[in-house]
Amino acid sequence: MTIDDLVGRSLTEMTDGLRPQPDPYGRVRARFQRSRRRRRAAVGLCAAAALSVTGATVIGPSRGGDLSATEPEPGWQSMLRWAERLAESPPRGAVGADSVFVADLADRIAERQRAGGYRVKAPVRHIKVLFVDDVGPRRIALVAFALAQPDTSTQWPNAHAWLVAPRGASAAALVATSSHQTGDGLEPLMSITVPSEGVEPVEPISIAIAPTGCEFASAPLPEATAWQPEPTGSYIVRTQQTQRPEWWQVTCDGVVRASQPAPGSLVSGPLTDAQLDQAVGSVRGTFDRELSRAAIADMAGGNGYAIKALPQVIWNGRTVGTEADLNGPFDGRAVVSAAPAVRGGWLGEVKIVYDRPDGGGATGTGQSFTTDTDPTDPSSVLAVRLGQDTSTVLVVTPADAATLRVLDPDGETVAEAPVRDAGVVMTVAQPAGVTIEALDAGGAVIGRGGVAEQGGRIGSVDRWGER
Repeated sequence: MTIDDLVGRSLTEMTDGLRPQPDPYGRVRARFQRSRRRRRAAVGLCAAAALSVTGATVIGPSRGGDLSATEPEPGWQSMLRWAERLAESPPRGAVGADSVFVADLADRIAERQRAGGYRVKAPVRHIKVLFVDDVGPRRIALVAFALAQPDTSTQWPNAHAWLVAPRGASAAALVATSSHQTGDGLEPLMSITVPSEGVEPVEPISIAIAPTGCEFASAPLPEATAWQPEPTGSYIVRTQQTQRPEWWQVTCDGVVRASQPAPGSLVSGPLTDAQLDQAVGSVRGTFDRELSRAAIADMAGGNGYAIKALPQVIWNGRTVGTEADLNGPFDGRAVVSAAPAVRGGWLGEVKIVYDRPDGGGATGTGQSFTTDTDPTDPSSVLAVRLGQDTSTVLVVTPADAATLRVLDPDGETVAEAPVRDAGVVMTVAQPAGVTIEALDAGGAVIGRGGVAEQGGRIGSVDRWGER
């Protein structure tokens, strides 16, 4: 993954074998690739020291499959035109200005590719070096493989590879000794986040590259609206010294083509006790400190700079009597957390550690949600559907709620349930449009809300598929 991996160490063992649910950041991470044709990535790199590569989404790789059959052809063709503009761009970076070095590097890459040294097996017309420079302790290069004809399985006309070696490496050393990652596509906006296996010292570096003539700008959190142009123009570089909570924006020919969170997280390293105490100050239900610690670290890492404050734990408790999907029920220990999103509203997650592994061997799951109301408000009613194929809804209530009732769009009561420990698991057959009310022991309504949107929306921009 990305630098975000470094903040999720405490969750690793707890979530080993998780059954994933669709999520927003998927979280920004999957948005662009899910709308594009398949691009497989050859990883082969360790988790704590990984090359993380994406195309137009600079946050991380997609978990989506091949949705090429649903890709609108005009959007696909428009995106390819921008990708081709990147493929034909001159080399960027200080070392990229050395034409002798660039020519030597391209020749050596072509020789290695013909010998099977990369995962690009199709005939290649030529190699184009798009970026090469020394960044911190590393020399990093991006190269494009212009294919003789589009790949028959993916229809990509270009492939790519990132090369990473120690600072100052010769072209021969960069090709021979570098860590590298190859992808069978070249998107209009390419990025990488390192550290990389075998390169010391381990320092986070992020680079993103757009077609020539495009301009990068950045804007700091919490609002990410005060855009400032980057002096490097059509690419951006962040090192351990210059990384900050921010968004990146790419403007080409006067049109904003991309706007999204930069790589990184509001939490660097394992969650501290002070951060945890801040995150659980108003938790409802039955508090589980270590489960909450892991959930907060995971949500902060997974959502990165799409959120503008440390996530808060809304509720701890148990989910019992849940409807099963194809793999089994959602019974187990649960944590609900949420954080304010940079572009408005709230992003949240329900994490469940199962009482026993499900039919697929998973030990837990996660469901992301979006809501426009503040779920950290003690008087809030937050309802989240568990899974896409069930009618089970987890409802978090005010602490002194005694009963819940569900009203259909006409105001008729369609379900009721007692409340215990500020939480209820109930069945809502048609969750869209219902209103859920929390009542105290005297029958007075003390909170009201609807069912949160599954998945998420973070306000990022992707206009590469537009004319």
